[in-house]
Amino acid sequence: MLLTDMPGHGALPVMRFSTDGVSEEDRVAYSREVYGRAVCGLEIEPNAGTPFHADQALTALPDLYLLTGRHSGHKAIRTRPLMADGTDDIVFHWNTDAPGLAMQCGREEELAPGEATVFSTMEVGVNHFVQTTGFITLRMPMRLFGAMVPDVAGTFARRIPAGMPALRLLKSYVAGWQGGEQAATPGMARLFSNHVYDIVALILGASGDIAAQAGQGGLRAARLAAIRREIERSALDPAFSLAALALRIGVTPRYVQKLLTGEGTAFIREVADRRLEQALRLLQSPRHRSLSIAEIAYMCGFPNVKHFHGVFRSRYGATPGDMRAVAATAQQTPALAVMETER
Repeated sequence: MLLTDMPGHGALPVMRFSTDGVSEEDRVAYSREVYGRAVCGLEIEPNAGTPFHADQALTALPDLYLLTGRHSGHKAIRTRPLMADGTDDIVFHWNTDAPGLAMQCGREEELAPGEATVFSTMEVGVNHFVQTTGFITLRMPMRLFGAMVPDVAGTFARRIPAGMPALRLLKSYVAGWQGGEQAATPGMARLFSNHVYDIVALILGASGDIAAQAGQGGLRAARLAAIRREIERSALDPAFSLAALALRIGVTPRYVQKLLTGEGTAFIREVADRRLEQALRLLQSPRHRSLSIAEIAYMCGFPNVKHFHGVFRSRYGATPGDMRAVAATAQQTPALAVMETER
């Protein structure tokens, strides 16, 4: 497979570039022409002595290209002749698990795994992938940041530490989008793009009213998405708490509650919902009929059976035992009907 359209996130198409199935001697030439020059506006120069391979996916959102994947070590070079394409974009990039080297505007910056940097398509530059790595790249129009960041040019080829809270949130937010946590309607796609602009602007140095607006927009959305992801991931853990969640997200417990209240919910309610949904699945599953009610309660993170019975009945209008009996009867009815027909 070389360059193909593939099912995207909801209604959004995704273009995949892969060297799988391309002979090794042809990979570099194809990659240079089809992916490098035609798609990215870059010269591709593989590292000496390293077989070239790539598997990458490009999603087109409103005023935002999201490129992710994995490839072998190489130099991606923005040359002066390629600048004739007239694009004036910011390219926000980070390698997920290998070091890199960024060069532009007379600067040269070594990047550790997980650190990010920014390039301009209007300047000659080099992004050197030292070895095989996964990566995430966001490409956005420069015009969007002219009024948001005081000195955009001063950020080109600068190192952005992996531990920066806004960068961690951006990674999490992009990963959540790719994982399908948000419905990809045109409206949601535009909202996602706007949120990404906000977070990138904060990372690059937005301040004052612009920073405040970005904090209420993209940063708030990314934090809320991270909160929901942590609840989904950890709700069944009996030790999971509001304090633990806040610590993981890097905010205060009060701020978590404030965000959830703004969505018409609360931490306790969200956790209880996840636990009850899992308990209902187990109670209705024939495979788990040997589990006692108490075992299911503890497996789903409830502190004791009495508490489980109370919240379950409040939610579903029946006891856990009654719900299990109803499910068992419904599952037996089709089999009984078949037996009667065979008679």
